[in-house]
Amino acid sequence: MDNPLDSQLFSYFITHAAQTLNIYSETNNPFDGFVIDMAIGNTGLMHSLLCLSASCLLAHQPSSAQEIVVRHSHHFDRAVVTLRKGVEAYSSDNSTQNADCIMLQTILLALEAIVTGEIHGSYRCHLLAAQRLVDSCGDLSSDVQSFARQFLQYHNLANTISCLDPVNVVKSSMQGYQTETVEQGTFSGSCVDGILHGLLDPMSRTRQVRDAIRYHRGIGNSRWFMDEQLLSLALGVETQLRTWQSRLQPNTPQYWSSLAYRQSAYVYLYRTIKPSKASAELAQVVSEGLSYTSLALRDVTRSNGMNGWVCGVLLPPLFLLGCACFEVSQRQLVLESLEDLHACNQRTNIVHARAILEEVWSRMDAAHGADDAWDWEAVMKDMSVDIMLS
Repeated sequence: MDNPLDSQLFSYFITHAAQTLNIYSETNNPFDGFVIDMAIGNTGLMHSLLCLSASCLLAHQPSSAQEIVVRHSHHFDRAVVTLRKGVEAYSSDNSTQNADCIMLQTILLALEAIVTGEIHGSYRCHLLAAQRLVDSCGDLSSDVQSFARQFLQYHNLANTISCLDPVNVVKSSMQGYQTETVEQGTFSGSCVDGILHGLLDPMSRTRQVRDAIRYHRGIGNSRWFMDEQLLSLALGVETQLRTWQSRLQPNTPQYWSSLAYRQSAYVYLYRTIKPSKASAELAQVVSEGLSYTSLALRDVTRSNGMNGWVCGVLLPPLFLLGCACFEVSQRQLVLESLEDLHACNQRTNIVHARAILEEVWSRMDAAHGADDAWDWEAVMKDMSVDIMLS
């Protein structure tokens, strides 16, 4: 830290950004647990941390002084340079410390791209690099490997449900519709693992169904359900969701969040295979999902800062629920929940999520809505928005 402002940025990260960015648990925050300590001993990681801190501060206080913008640019440039040097050094010594710092730098730079709300997909290279490191690097410490796995698990899901061309998802084969289980690792009820447990696989399969239906529509075939393999895959997802049960302690923010994800998974499937029009069944699923989201946010507010990390994982299910709101009253509830989330973490991508939903709602209300309102990934592409909704 070679500038007086750097000390302020470091302090801001410790007191604010580390809590805002945490989506893992209130008792095991990796930013507090080891990221800060490792950054103190590694120049490149410190540059990445200060760059991310500046982005968080600018998102929280858009009118911040120009000098913060200048320091952000400085630290970003230095972070990229040192990361490249770190990769070169790792290729020669393969040390665990270098591997850990390279992974953490990659994650922090990905978060920086997400926090800023940049809409042209700058997060992609970092997310892909993190995935490749997890897949190929055998020298990560257990803490960093667990952190990276959970980071990718959550952000890959957020990317999958919103982007036409997601970063780390293998496209389904038109011949076989093969799928792989994306859930790995052991169950943990105190982090994002617990909330998503048992839901990643059906949501991954739903994405395969969406891609296949999009393919059928693209060749002018509206009778996709005549494809027995595809229909079987969709019915299998429905069975998975119907038999799913949360393994979290009832009546906690984590529990309500897991139920919100389950409802959003239903919506994800329903909006994929059903006509794009209002129905009592869909309205009920959405209503229940919004009630679970509201309960999670309420309990976070009542906990006086405890469980605040839950706010960081509610945008994906809220976005999916919003894409199924044909009723004006439900849309208003979604907007109110988005405002609550924004109050929690001030992420710019929440503002973009609202703009995307408003465009989707406009198409749902239009006479031609059945043609394209179901395909919010294509809507985002039409809007020239490539952003991480997380």
